[in-house]
Amino acid sequence: MDALRRQYEVNVFGQIAVTQAMLPLLRASRGRVITVGSVGSWITLPFGGPLCSSKHAIRSLNDALRMEVKPWGIEAILIEPGSIHTDAVDKLEDEVESRLASLGEQGRQLYGDAYRTMTTAGLKQERNGSPPDVVARAILHALTARRPRVRYPVGKGSRLMSTLGRWLPQRTLDTLRRRALGLS
Repeated sequence: MDALRRQYEVNVFGQIAVTQAMLPLLRASRGRVITVGSVGSWITLPFGGPLCSSKHAIRSLNDALRMEVKPWGIEAILIEPGSIHTDAVDKLEDEVESRLASLGEQGRQLYGDAYRTMTTAGLKQERNGSPPDVVARAILHALTARRPRVRYPVGKGSRLMSTLGRWLPQRTLDTLRRRALGLS
């Protein structure tokens, strides 16, 4: 529960708090709200429930905000990165065993092998991801475009993942995700 709360504090409540604090200035300047979400809001991964659900929440909140601030000429735009190679990849790799240790003996027996397999596959994909500057370029474009899009999927796999997440039947999507991550 603590890890889930921490994920929401950073990914949802933090971004919303900053946005709320800036709204008076945004109204005065007809500014733009740029929110960084993830394609994980469209396609949840095994063991990724906290991260993906927080990204889904921020996507939904951004959709509501976009409609709420329109009367002031404010645009609310969502950046949805796919696989991006950052230092967070190495941090996650370092945390695998400590996360498994937090599950206790029974949790490690039940989920340990699947978690390690999924993490290894996910880390490989992220290490082959796009450089972080693709996200920065998308943010710059969203800030400066005359008519910005509502969402910007960026980075390797972003368009494919969001499309699959929207259109494939869930059981088919489950099978594809499990195979891609090496899970039985």
